[in-house]
Amino acid sequence: MLAIIFFLTLDNLVNYMITEMAETRMSYQIAEFSKHMTQGDQTSITEESDALVQDGAITGIILVDASGLLAQIALRDGKPPSLNISSGMDAQQLREAVNAQSNLTLFEARIPRHPGSLVLILDKAPLLSAIYTSTAWTGLVLLFFLTISILVLHFSLRKHLIEPIDEVRHIMHDDLSPEDKDALISHLPDEVAILAKCYEESNQAHLSMEKQFHQAQKMEAIGTLVGGIAHDFNNMLAGITGNLYLARSEPDISPKIVDRLTVIENIAFRAADIIRRLLAFTSQDIISKQKIDMLPVISQVIDTQRQTLSKQVQLTMHASADAFIVEVDENQLFQILINLITNAVDATEQVELPEITISVDRYVADEHFMVRHPDLISINMVKLTVLDNGGGISDKHLEYIFDPFYTTKAVGDGPGLGLSMAYGAMKSYGGAIEVESRETVGTSVHLYFPDLEHIPSGLVMENNGIISGKGETILLVDDDVMVLDTASKVLKRLGYEVFLLLMVKRL
Repeated sequence: MLAIIFFLTLDNLVNYMITEMAETRMSYQIAEFSKHMTQGDQTSITEESDALVQDGAITGIILVDASGLLAQIALRDGKPPSLNISSGMDAQQLREAVNAQSNLTLFEARIPRHPGSLVLILDKAPLLSAIYTSTAWTGLVLLFFLTISILVLHFSLRKHLIEPIDEVRHIMHDDLSPEDKDALISHLPDEVAILAKCYEESNQAHLSMEKQFHQAQKMEAIGTLVGGIAHDFNNMLAGITGNLYLARSEPDISPKIVDRLTVIENIAFRAADIIRRLLAFTSQDIISKQKIDMLPVISQVIDTQRQTLSKQVQLTMHASADAFIVEVDENQLFQILINLITNAVDATEQVELPEITISVDRYVADEHFMVRHPDLISINMVKLTVLDNGGGISDKHLEYIFDPFYTTKAVGDGPGLGLSMAYGAMKSYGGAIEVESRETVGTSVHLYFPDLEHIPSGLVMENNGIISGKGETILLVDDDVMVLDTASKVLKRLGYEVFLLLMVKRL
């Protein structure tokens, strides 16, 4: 398409130049021939015509008399072989002969004060050859400079960009510690140091997202296993607690049996709480979240822990007097804090003056924080930090701390579920958890909760206890016969009419 446009433009340019040349030459020749004709100087006309056709783009100069016949013909020696013009032809035959040649153009004009006319025949070929030649040379020159420019750009980019990046990749390998990388960057040239810093930030962001992906995969696998077990286990617990309720509500039951049944019921509820906690760290369970002020819960945890901790352990809390309203499961938050303080106590066993500090403050997430935690529901957070001055966590263990059942403690000292449960819980709250640790310095665990002062909380179901019925009808649906039987008996004893529907599982 570009070639067609180029040739059409070139053809129009040639026609324009031929026309301008013809008009200029025609006006000059008419004036000269008119002067020679007035003087009767036929010889000068002939000599001038013969000289003109041998030079330039003019192929022929022809005088036409009053009758329309060709009176004088001057043709260039190198005229087209098929152009046959003789003195016996008239003007119309001349026009037809010229028009048959694609590269010839005919121009005709009357000579003032004389009955004849002057005809010029112009050839496009020399002009086209000159334009093609100049275009070709211009193209070659442009191609030459374009090639030189590309080579210069290539070597410039290689010297100032590619080679510095390769150098950065070579020296900034992952085996180096952050201190060694900072030391290397400080000795690099400015442009390479900037590249090194950008490369390190990009690499850290990539590694962080990769770890999150692998963590999500592991949690999904554990969650699938726990979810399947929890479903059947909850059905059994529902049957146990339902029958316990029915047994305790018997009219002739003795107080001793009631006490024993109460113990069994408490054990069943503890087992159900374990299932809830397992589902929490896999983010499969929607915990009973409520809007609470975090500070009273933290104070209650600290008071509870101070009763069991050694007097050498200094447990303190730093927070402003403001309320920190979050939407969480209060019991779960209580358990998370107990686990974090227990871990901190274990980490400070070999420290002469063990210190554990709990602080609460507001935090606004920046762009880098949002990249590390893309599932946050808000940039406005409540930040809870548990800090200790213990032995810290080594780098080789730090990347596995959120894995379920991963622990560096001795066998029997802990199942390794504390941090993984906290991780799952924070995900279910729309928040995040981060751990910073340095060996021999200490560990900081940061919990980020969405700040309800900036986020409308959802509806919270109120628990009003057991509600007796007055003959209302309830449709009870489940896939377990034991659960249907037990639940229907409990509901009927509470005064409800019950319709049962058993869901059949399809394999």
